[in-house]
Amino acid sequence: MEAILCTNGCGFFGTAENRNMCSMCYKEFLKREIIAVSLKPTITTVDQHDDHASSSLASKNDIVAHVSEINAQLRELKIGKNRCKSCNKKVGLTGFNCRCGNLFCGRHRLPEAHACNVDYKTVPRRNDQDLAETIKSDKLKWRA
Repeated sequence: MEAILCTNGCGFFGTAENRNMCSMCYKEFLKREIIAVSLKPTITTVDQHDDHASSSLASKNDIVAHVSEINAQLRELKIGKNRCKSCNKKVGLTGFNCRCGNLFCGRHRLPEAHACNVDYKTVPRRNDQDLAETIKSDKLKWRA
């Protein structure tokens, strides 16, 4: 099996699953494809409503809404970012998820260590007692 160079000519090797592109070029290709698909209808609406100023403002608001949707989709594309939010250290499988929604290493896992912005006094506590009662069962079923 012969190695295939990336079709974009970046010098890395590509795979058939990524349209003969390397992983970085394929991610950029997907981003451009999402942007092109989502902006296509908005460009036609802007061209149709150029006569009316009020409708052009509405179409500009539509474009802004579409751009925010695109940004949300691009954030969803980011897969495998296993780095600490504070020190940018690779954490792999040993990362700690905080209630603020970020991933931290062992050194920055505590809220005081990473300046967590979650107010733990107002956040409802997890009720571990209820979980323990529902999970607990008789371990010796044969005993009467």
